[in-house]
Amino acid sequence: MAVLAASCAPALPSTVPLGRGPLAASTVDAPAPRRASSVPDAAPETTAADAGKADSGEASATASDTGPAEPSGTGGEGGGDAGQEAAAPAKQMFAGNYTGEDVTTFHVGNMPARPQKDPKAKLDVADQGGGMLEFSLRDSRSGKVICKLEGSVSGNTATLRSGQHCFDQQSQGAMTATLDTGTATFTGKQLVFDMHLDLEVNAAGQTLTGDLDYHFEGTRK
Repeated sequence: MAVLAASCAPALPSTVPLGRGPLAASTVDAPAPRRASSVPDAAPETTAADAGKADSGEASATASDTGPAEPSGTGGEGGGDAGQEAAAPAKQMFAGNYTGEDVTTFHVGNMPARPQKDPKAKLDVADQGGGMLEFSLRDSRSGKVICKLEGSVSGNTATLRSGQHCFDQQSQGAMTATLDTGTATFTGKQLVFDMHLDLEVNAAGQTLTGDLDYHFEGTRK
């Protein structure tokens, strides 16, 4: 906007048994006599059964003490913080100072269109509260504000209120610029700002009418 201001594992071992063999098989036909025992025959079976129940109980208790694993991504402090960030008002992400490039195109009278580019354009966005934002266009050379406009936020887009005036102080009465339409779209740190203004220019004793198109693309610092 500087020009405008100046002019306006390997495999595991096999688990299959290898077998007894002929020598081991011959010993099966003549088993050793049983020794007398004071413990009833049923005692070993009962003991084995009880041991099985005890083992089962320990396994169940261990599983119960451990409890089901908490699903990933839900609950906990991390999930809560993410949810709060997602629920934060979008307008809080928009405020900041943006720098980038703009293109200003004048259409006045019968004169050909005059596009003017500024590769060092600056645009500030301030949060006014209540879903309203204020956009300040700055002269890239002096840093002075040359136009202030308000807009209301909906999602990631702000719509500027028509009828607002722009550049009045810089034109010193020689030009009146009235906002027709204007939008600002935010994507992360990127801002795309567009507006269309109706112009009335007083020069050399005559009044000329026209319009102005402004396009800005910038990144928040």
